[in-house]
Amino acid sequence: MKLKHTYKKYQILVVGCGGTGSALLYFLSRFLFNLDKDVMVTLIDGDTVEEKNVTRQAFAPADIGENKAKVLANRYMNLLGLKMSYVDRNISSPDDIYQYTYPQNLYPIVVGCLDNTLARSYLNEYFNHAYQLTYLDAGNAETHGQVVMGVRHWRNTILQPAGYYFPQLIIPEEPKEQGYVLSCADMGGQTMSANMLSAHVLFSYLSNILSYEEDRYMTLFDSNSMGVFNKPISECVEFNNNVLERSYRFGHGLDIIEYE
Repeated sequence: MKLKHTYKKYQILVVGCGGTGSALLYFLSRFLFNLDKDVMVTLIDGDTVEEKNVTRQAFAPADIGENKAKVLANRYMNLLGLKMSYVDRNISSPDDIYQYTYPQNLYPIVVGCLDNTLARSYLNEYFNHAYQLTYLDAGNAETHGQVVMGVRHWRNTILQPAGYYFPQLIIPEEPKEQGYVLSCADMGGQTMSANMLSAHVLFSYLSNILSYEEDRYMTLFDSNSMGVFNKPISECVEFNNNVLERSYRFGHGLDIIEYE
């Protein structure tokens, strides 16, 4: 699947700057530094850096007490001169993503690096109403996980998002006492290697998309065995049905996989 070469401007919204999100920024920032495209990166996270985060995430002791999104945005703006902005609060509804998306002619790519189902449900709802959007969602348990690419074009779903294949990811948890919810990392539910592998897979999707081509819609991985299994777009039933329907309706050939 290819983005039309007419797209030279993008906005990448990274939602969640914890174990996976902060690791992703290390790779992505260096790729963007050498990319001949106009890319704005918006980081969204309401959490502050804690002492425990210095061990598991891409933060230093001097960052403790600072907002995670602010720390990472300032770091890569100062080091590499990248175009970055940050939002120092968590999303509380699908409308938040609309608010943070720039209205100019930027192609939007939303990257979910989340560990709670409520926030994922907001991204899933935003996806279902988007005019055009590429939505990458990464999730992992202790050692295994997945990355799923959803695509909307002309208000049609070309590739289904993560919640379609894994509905448990978007069913909000029951409220806990005093509104406190343990993250997967707090509960010992993720290893650093799983976060790093998840970030690597996400980066490979983003670099391929920005280079105009990506032939996967889902990647399953296990950090213990270092096993990575990719599901190609050509085998996606939803994609194939959509291609046939749109080709018939608009008289296009199979090059409809090139979306604008």
